Order: sequence, then C-alpha cells, then structure tokens
Amino acid sequence: MSNADINARLSMVFEAVNDAKQAISQGNAVDLASLETEVETICRLITKSPAHDAPKELEQAIQSLLSDLTLLSQALGKQHSQYVSTIGLSKLAHKAYAPINQDLPDNDSEGENT
Repeated sequence: MSNADINARLSMVFEAVNDAKQAISQGNAVDLASLETEVETICRLITKSPAHDAPKELEQAIQSLLSDLTLLSQALGKQHSQYVSTIGLSKLAHKAYAPINQDLPDNDSEGENT
C-alpha cells in the first residue's frame, strides 16, 4: 500500500473516533468493533510499507490518534460510570416503590407449617 492509502485509512479512523466522541457526548451508545481491526491494519501496513515519504507527519498523526483514543476511552469510562450509576438508582427506586406485599413472605404457606 502507498503512503496515500495509509493516510486515507488514518483519516477514516480519525473521523470514526471523532464521530464516536460526539455520539457519546450526546448520550448515545457507540459500536467500535471495527476500530481495533482498522488500527491493527494501519500498523501492519506501516511496518510492511517502504519508508514513508513524510515520517514526521506520520508520527504526529499517530501521536494525535493516540491522544484522541485516550479521550475516547475517558469519555467511554465516564459514560459507563453514569450508566451504572443510573441503573443503581433505578434499582433503588424500583425497590422503594415496589408493592408492599412483594417483599413480604406469603402468609398462607408459612401458616401451614406451624
């Protein structure tokens, strides 16, 4: 693959990461299943390709991608924490407002054994 192909793939990954960060900031779920595979492909292409014609620019792009992935990871962690917190509050609310007899043992079955 050519340097242009590597750069094009990097651009697509940047776009996917930015789209994911935006979706998360809006409270939406994201599917990042293909992202890891694409990053692995780019790394493989870089190691197998002849010397990049702009190695400093490629290094800067990779450093920038690592920063973006770190920010995405932090956003996912925050979203997960909020989700878990919300589920916990939801369970507490459900338990607090559950019908009274739902938490009490069945009186008929206890009376028969005594």
